[in-house]
Amino acid sequence: MVPSSVLIFLGLLYLCVQGIQGDVNTAALAKMIQYFDDNVQPRTKPDVQYAIAIIVPQAQCTDEQADIQTVFSREDAEHAPMVPLRGLIFLCLLHLCVQGIQGVNTAVLAKMVQYFYDNVQPKTQSQTDAQYAIAIGVPPDQCTKEGSDIQTVFPQQDAKLVKDKLKNGEKCFLCTSSKVIATRPDLKTKEHAEHILLYPPPDEKSKLSPMDELLAKADKDSCVVFYSYNSPCVKTCIKSDDNILAGLSNWINIRKEGMNAFVFQEIWQKDKKKDLQEEFLKINAVVPLYRCKKTSNVMACRKCVENNIMDPFCLPEKK
Repeated sequence: MVPSSVLIFLGLLYLCVQGIQGDVNTAALAKMIQYFDDNVQPRTKPDVQYAIAIIVPQAQCTDEQADIQTVFSREDAEHAPMVPLRGLIFLCLLHLCVQGIQGVNTAVLAKMVQYFYDNVQPKTQSQTDAQYAIAIGVPPDQCTKEGSDIQTVFPQQDAKLVKDKLKNGEKCFLCTSSKVIATRPDLKTKEHAEHILLYPPPDEKSKLSPMDELLAKADKDSCVVFYSYNSPCVKTCIKSDDNILAGLSNWINIRKEGMNAFVFQEIWQKDKKKDLQEEFLKINAVVPLYRCKKTSNVMACRKCVENNIMDPFCLPEKK
């Protein structure tokens, strides 16, 4: 299977597709299913159960203007062999679905990350974007439904409070009414922002990390998004004895059944010339890895790994 393709198993019971969340455009999918209903469905009284599988270019599942006939003509549809089936057909194993049927919608994730950028992103003294990390627990709709509004669970006044704390060199460990933790790197100890959120504070008696405390407050069915402005650095965050992988594993072990996403925006400047594929696969082996970045001034997100294949979108640009 090539990464740009989508494998779809479809059956007569296509109405259950409404539960699927992901990058697939449901309007485009509806047109495809209508085409199957009009041109493939065996005509009996009542309609006989059947199944069909098709591999199509990605645009056929994401672009509402795509025409299925360009890859599956009416002539081909008329001659498609049909084998009647009994029982329930489970629908749609989708290449673009994130974390199974109930997964993160990258279009919604892009809106969330844009909100972080507009309302929380700290600046350096020279007014460039500064490294920081933030984690948030939100209702599942905030990660799946494009009509959702992040401000209903993380209002601007809370975001401003977090931003002000980061600006003053402080940390936010559930410092607002929202289920949010955030920090910049510790300039004194050199501890990285991701590590601070994922591990217990070294100078305190508490054995709980800020992430542990966030997860304790989050509902079991909530979506937990961990966002770092820069990608985790290879030398310290991934390869050192004090890496973040155990902290990520602790997070996932607590929330095995929940929606989880680790997201970054920019490639850490010291890693831009490195081969990051192997290192990013290590993170994705623990928690689904995404990248969100601005393309033509529009925030766009993608899942970094599918079928153990790394999306170049998540890697440094080749020069």
